[in-house]
Amino acid sequence: MTHSTQSDRRALYVDLGVVAVFVAIGVFIQLHFGLGDLGIYHPDEIYQTLEPAHEMVYGFGLHAWEWDIGARNALLPAMLAGVLGLGRLFGLEQPAAYLGLMHGFVASVFSASAFAVYLLARHFRASRPAALAGAALFLFNPVSLYLGYRVLSEVISTPVVLFGVLWTLQFAPVDADAHGAAPQKRRARLLFILGVSLLGISVLFRLQNALFVVALLLPWRFQKGGRARYELGMQVLVVWALIFGAIDWITWGLPFASAGAYLRFNLLMDGTTSYYGADSFFYYPYYFSVAMGVAGALLTILPVFSATRARALLVSVGVFLLIHSIFPHKELRFVVTTLPILAALSAVGAQWLIDRAPAPRRRLAAGLGAAALFAAAGYAATQTPNLTFGRLGQTSALQVTPDTPAYGHFAPVNRLLLVATERTDICGLSLPDQWAIDAGGHTYFHRDLPFFHAGNPPPAAGTYNFAISQRPAQPGWRAVHTHAPYTLYKTGDHACAPAPEYQPVIYQPVEDAPTP
Repeated sequence: MTHSTQSDRRALYVDLGVVAVFVAIGVFIQLHFGLGDLGIYHPDEIYQTLEPAHEMVYGFGLHAWEWDIGARNALLPAMLAGVLGLGRLFGLEQPAAYLGLMHGFVASVFSASAFAVYLLARHFRASRPAALAGAALFLFNPVSLYLGYRVLSEVISTPVVLFGVLWTLQFAPVDADAHGAAPQKRRARLLFILGVSLLGISVLFRLQNALFVVALLLPWRFQKGGRARYELGMQVLVVWALIFGAIDWITWGLPFASAGAYLRFNLLMDGTTSYYGADSFFYYPYYFSVAMGVAGALLTILPVFSATRARALLVSVGVFLLIHSIFPHKELRFVVTTLPILAALSAVGAQWLIDRAPAPRRRLAAGLGAAALFAAAGYAATQTPNLTFGRLGQTSALQVTPDTPAYGHFAPVNRLLLVATERTDICGLSLPDQWAIDAGGHTYFHRDLPFFHAGNPPPAAGTYNFAISQRPAQPGWRAVHTHAPYTLYKTGDHACAPAPEYQPVIYQPVEDAPTP
């Protein structure tokens, strides 16, 4: 090993150590704001992930219509059930304990994407300071800090996409005239297969991630010297497509049932638009700047300058954002996976601009450029506690006012669900003023008892003996605990009457809901 190689390896280890410190700080900030916040950003963080995982481990949970008709692949909840099950083995069986475990797990895996940000930036010839600044820009912007610990498929699939993209691009084989020792070629081939496999897994977690796969692999079919990587990549993807179909077949009785039902609802029925309305084509660049300030503006502008060095990566993220911009309903969480890619491209774009500076001033330009990126990231982090749903572009989806704080949304209801869990005299619970979709389901109300709500009301008053309401107490009700504006009431001392027709659902599917 040459002295230069040893020096480069030491520098790499030092930089990865710095990134590890950044990751630890990012996870700490996320959990500092997140563990005490029992609010919900979107119902999907409960009913598409945590609640089905909870049912797999504990045997009870409320069903979203997607899980009743087979519009979701079961791999992600099964993985989360593994984490919950492991926690159960170590005695983490109460909501506060297993929610902390789950949020810590998600924050850690999401933030680990920063390693891929650094390595991608270096792969495309960004300097060490610029690559480190790119990692910081990803970790410390308000959207990453706010969403990074939430149990959403978009968040969890982010590191899977990032490392898949990294190894797919870094170790892509060329045609038969490739040079290099056979062991090195075998190692590169295995890492390429692993990278494409991660991209395949990411599609099982979230169907929209297929856009990254298509944008990366399809151009190789038409590039000179790219046929080998295209054919090998497609072979790997066929295997993961068969696994996707097999999981759906086992779960729903039909191969690719979840993909068919999901696409029918969103493409043919235009379901999300009918529920949430349409947003501007320029929603994403606008709310990048509104939610993240200067950091968001940099993530939008700097990647343009990476075109000559990281064209494949820029095209893939551009295709992903373009397709999401065409669809009427938009939310920042839909494109959270692009944030680390844009951060890596920002580092590459900044380096390209620095290299355009005159040679005598290049070192000064490099220092100022990296300092500007670090400053933007640091300032952005300080704005996280001030986030509102208006700044996140989430008012129409949640039907809230723009100045509604992003943290603590419906937290009082969830706090009272935790209180209700501890009651030994409870035999049924009702939320007469709220649909369960606004609350934490059995993930927070950790009791295998009827859970009635406005979308699934009780057949009679005697089928429950506790209620959470923001209205004054009804005759015979006694206040037990209050988290304003909601109060947990004991509605009577009776034993709950049977409710044989009760179904644990958050709402009944409409008649024309998609089926597998």
